[in-house]
Amino acid sequence: MLTQPEKSIEELINSASPSSTRSRRIQQNGLTYSTRASLDSLQGTQFPQEVLSPNIAYQLIHDQLQFDGNPQMNGATFLTTWMEKEARDLINENLAINFADQDEYPATLKLHGRCVRYLSHLWKIPADKEAVGTAVCGSSEGIMLGGLAMKWRWRERRQAEGKDTKRPNIVFGANSQVALEKFARYFD
Repeated sequence: MLTQPEKSIEELINSASPSSTRSRRIQQNGLTYSTRASLDSLQGTQFPQEVLSPNIAYQLIHDQLQFDGNPQMNGATFLTTWMEKEARDLINENLAINFADQDEYPATLKLHGRCVRYLSHLWKIPADKEAVGTAVCGSSEGIMLGGLAMKWRWRERRQAEGKDTKRPNIVFGANSQVALEKFARYFD
């Protein structure tokens, strides 16, 4: 019988090494918050010295992200966060693809080109022009790249007209995506 249960539990947790049978049993049973690793190992500025089991690392990060709110209930977002199950499945099936290494993934590159053509049709690019585009990870990146393309076209047109190209002017509404303001301020 335990006379000081709090001390005994603390001693048990502190004495359990990650390789011990008892520690493995605690981690495998999903008792995330009863392990020493969960208390402060993820709070520092360096990688923890002790190894976390994947299920404990998952649970700690999962629980922390619960404070960010539910994107499906965010009426102020710039985009829709809901998607069909099949779209989510495609994303999950292809997470390991390194999109920067396009030579290794010709089918992905072909799909990318098809998406660029679809968007060029949507934006009414003349059929005799070749559409140019690139995949981006998010809307801000897309706005920055689109802004650069817009600036370069503006500069070419101004140079052809013999006009000054040092001070571009961009006009946008107060309801614009915040990345457009950042583009206007920081991209020279």
